[in-house]
Amino acid sequence: MENTSISADDIFRAKLVVEQAAIRGVLNQDEFNLAVDIVKKIDKLLNLNKEEDKMLHGVEAFVNHNKQIFGEEGPKVILDVGTRDLSESIEILNFFPNAKLIAFEPNPSQYQFCLERAKAYPNITVLDYAVSDEEGEVDFYVVGANYGGSSLLEPIDVPYSDGTHTKVTVQCRRLDSVLTELGIEKVDAIWMDVQGNELKALKGLGKYIETVDIMHTEACPNPYYVGHQSKTELEQFVTDSGFSHRFEVHVGHPYGEGDLICEKIKGN
Repeated sequence: MENTSISADDIFRAKLVVEQAAIRGVLNQDEFNLAVDIVKKIDKLLNLNKEEDKMLHGVEAFVNHNKQIFGEEGPKVILDVGTRDLSESIEILNFFPNAKLIAFEPNPSQYQFCLERAKAYPNITVLDYAVSDEEGEVDFYVVGANYGGSSLLEPIDVPYSDGTHTKVTVQCRRLDSVLTELGIEKVDAIWMDVQGNELKALKGLGKYIETVDIMHTEACPNPYYVGHQSKTELEQFVTDSGFSHRFEVHVGHPYGEGDLICEKIKGN
């Protein structure tokens, strides 16, 4: 008998297909939004009876964490570093409509897609910069079949990709330089997914890290990029910067990747 069960990987791949079709212009925006909404609903249905679903994950956890710290009004300034398609920026802003959200996406095709989506959200600023601890032109690797796996780091074995990548040149910036140029004095919360370059991206905050209350960033104990910065190094950095933290693994991820959820310790 044919196995018709649907796994979390099946859903993730379906969502990638939908998103990339939209980026290539195969779907219009209404079709894209509807398809992604359907995938999210299926995901929730599959997880209704799972024990781990008693704990919030992803954007839900980020929103809930912000409400705990800032109340229903939420944070005033949010960074989405490595936004991919702006979907999570929009989801966050739906909960905190008065927030200013600055999103970064260096992949040229996806930046244009994000820029188009942002036209409907005046509180979102989209910048086409890669983010690290240096400035200037750098190589950026666009990963095939999983644009969200694209990185400043050369791929080794990116999950859910087709094993190919294309090298392009992009502009790299430090976050402290960009924030100074924008006249931002304080960052309340950071949502980050920069595919193995998280430590350098956070170091690029400079003194701004002292103003941050909440950070949710991906971390991985096992490398799948050349120069992939380790979960251990990242945890040490956030500890030294005055944050408590906990790690929540993405169930089923082949390299044990997950979310490092950080909160500024009072008095730091």
